[in-house]
Amino acid sequence: ATAVTVTDHGRGARQGCSIIDVSLESPARLSRVTFRNWYACSVTIRTTSDRSSMMKKELENTEGWRAILIDFNLMSNPHVETESQLWHSLGPNDFIAGYDDEPVVGLRFYLSQPSVNWKVVSLKNISVLTRPKLEGGAGNERRGLSLTAGRRRRPQTTPCRTLPSTDRRSFWLR
Repeated sequence: ATAVTVTDHGRGARQGCSIIDVSLESPARLSRVTFRNWYACSVTIRTTSDRSSMMKKELENTEGWRAILIDFNLMSNPHVETESQLWHSLGPNDFIAGYDDEPVVGLRFYLSQPSVNWKVVSLKNISVLTRPKLEGGAGNERRGLSLTAGRRRRPQTTPCRTLPSTDRRSFWLR
């Protein structure tokens, strides 16, 4: 994880909107973002490689910012507390293609919550993981998958057992 500074701007210009800035100490290529949701229904993430964009007072202005994730759903039902405090880990499969074309110095999280049930909408425990440079060559960077003989090797995973759709309901009713 990279050392970051988090600034929670609280409620945005609109009801049910909150904006959080995350500043990185030095420019880095983004790998993954993890956080604990705090009653946000959806999140949009923008990045910038220009520190002056982070200093602008107009938080809703997107000039100098590049979207890497748009309206990612964090809660299936904004009026119910069920998924309101889940942990999320967002990575390359979630981000828009080309998100890592250049190193970034900041991220801006736009949180949305259409329900009036929740007074505070935020993210907690935000972590930004970056890709370190490998020694011995400019531009060579680690991607989180192990490299073996020039090919990427995926980590071993164990498939989860899923119940057939007809059995799910009866399983929970037992």
